[in-house]
Amino acid sequence: MFKRIQKLCLELALWMLVGMSVIVFVDIILRFFLRRSLPWGVEVCEYFIFGLTYLAASYLLREGKHVRIEIIESFIKETVKKRLEKCREFIGLLFCIVVCIISIEAAYYSYKMKLKVTRIYAVDKYIFLLIIAFGFGMLALEFLRKLIITLRQK
Repeated sequence: MFKRIQKLCLELALWMLVGMSVIVFVDIILRFFLRRSLPWGVEVCEYFIFGLTYLAASYLLREGKHVRIEIIESFIKETVKKRLEKCREFIGLLFCIVVCIISIEAAYYSYKMKLKVTRIYAVDKYIFLLIIAFGFGMLALEFLRKLIITLRQK
């Protein structure tokens, strides 16, 4: 079930990427031929970049496609690597839980205070904070899954 949710989030992120590409393409064509642009295009693309980052992160972690510094691992023994992996997954889990909780609290505060992010469009700030909370919640679950698998291995 969790893997399916991750794949759905990845698909949504990919559609956002396609949407960004279309917006940029149309904007370039309009600028070149009609000397006009999409005034909202940059802002929507920024929102898409923000959203797809948090939607795709959990899936990328699962597949090992996330950013990772491996220079230390090339110099240490296999037993130490396994301990380091457990520590990394535990720290990742704790960090993601903390950020998720803080994001939920901030979203609640933003909702209560009716805070907005105002550029071309006024968007409720809590929406962005809930996207952060969702993304870090998904990352926390993935770190937990990986930690359980690592702890079961000998």
